[in-house]
Amino acid sequence: MLTKEKIEQYNAEVIELRKPENMGSRKVLGYVPEFKILLETLAEHEYKACSSLICRCPVKPIKAGFSKDKGNDDGYNSKCKACDNNPAVAAASKQQKRRATEVTDATVTTAPFMHTETEAINNCLAPLHEAAGMAHLINLEFRKADTMARRESWMAPPNFYLPEQVKADGFYRSDGVTRKPNNSSWSTDGGGRATFNDCLGYEGMVMIFVKSRFADATSD
Repeated sequence: MLTKEKIEQYNAEVIELRKPENMGSRKVLGYVPEFKILLETLAEHEYKACSSLICRCPVKPIKAGFSKDKGNDDGYNSKCKACDNNPAVAAASKQQKRRATEVTDATVTTAPFMHTETEAINNCLAPLHEAAGMAHLINLEFRKADTMARRESWMAPPNFYLPEQVKADGFYRSDGVTRKPNNSSWSTDGGGRATFNDCLGYEGMVMIFVKSRFADATSD
């Protein structure tokens, strides 16, 4: 059981952590390392801190203050009952996401997506084509088909190639620095699951999806 003074102390810590200057490029409070440590400390006393960015009293008894949610490790919602489904909370979350994007854009120069796809072609697709004994062509950037391949044994005209469109999910998160973990979980579980964008409009082509991760990356 926490004393009133201790609860006030933890409330002040949460409010300090969620200030824009402390959130930085993090879109949600749950990504802040100090907040994760605080949650572990509170759990030992059967308390929890609300992850809302505007909760006035974020630290509450976990069973009385939070609704059950099987999707979370502790079995309870990350937001308290007062903040759950609150439009003002959703608005504050959107504002922080926009702010985080602006911080990232201002501090990190991210390589164009074409570079990630080129790496996937050079390091993955080209070796596979060669191992299969297939002729392989890499098209210029911004051509609809990224690569083209053929076998000499095909009963087709000499200039017939199979067009291929490559989509890649690279090593780093949107900040251009943090490695994506080498797992298959959603972002709430660490973020290793691959996501591919702009996958429509390539009728008649073979679509190839390449997920790239560092072998030593973990879900942490």
